[in-house]
Parts: sequence; structure tokens; C-alpha cells
Amino acid sequence: MMQHPKVYELFQLIQTSRIHDIELQALEIYLFHKQEFEGGQIGYRYDKKGNSLVGAREGNWQESWFVIGYDTDLGDPVFVDIQNLHVYTAERGMSTWNPACIANHVEEIIEQIRNSFHR
Repeated sequence: MMQHPKVYELFQLIQTSRIHDIELQALEIYLFHKQEFEGGQIGYRYDKKGNSLVGAREGNWQESWFVIGYDTDLGDPVFVDIQNLHVYTAERGMSTWNPACIANHVEEIIEQIRNSFHR
């Protein structure tokens, strides 16, 4: 996943800019440091023992979803779908995942960090 050029670019930018908190669609979002990425998948892609939580059915966590951060108010995951590079959030603690798109492309987050960094 980290090999996807746009996701790699996002994590590199987070590291160099040291900007981890952004606001997007009225959500306060904490973006993971590169070294937090794997641990951030626990409870979504994997359980604490490393067992997969990914499923093929609608409402399951999907293979193409990777958590990149979380909503700081509610703790809900913020994730990118590497098939289309949309960014979503979904309410945790529910029996199914119902993602809501918060950015049509991960580039929107990259640009926001760049703009914050150059102010």
C-alpha cells in the first residue's frame, strides 16, 4: 500500500512538513506518521493478533481501504481507497462499514498540507 505513489507522497509530505492535524469538511483529522501506519490498521484491516478483518461483502472492511488517520472528535477512521484514491470516514463500532466520502482524491489532503506548510 505504501508503494502507491500518491499515498507515499502523502506520508513523505507529513514527515517533512510535520503537519499531522488538518481540517476537512468540518472534521478535525489527525494524519498518521509513517511509523504509525501499520499500527493504525489494527481494528480495521487486522485484529490485535494479526488476523484479517477484510471481507468481500458490502459493509465489510474492503481490501483496498487503508487507514491514514482518524477524526479527532469521534475517533472514526479516515481511510483511502487505493482503487480510486477517494478518502472516506465511517462510524466505528457499527456492525457494518458505511463509508462517507470526505475527499474525492487524496490529492486534496496533499494540497491542504502543502498550503499549510507554505503559509
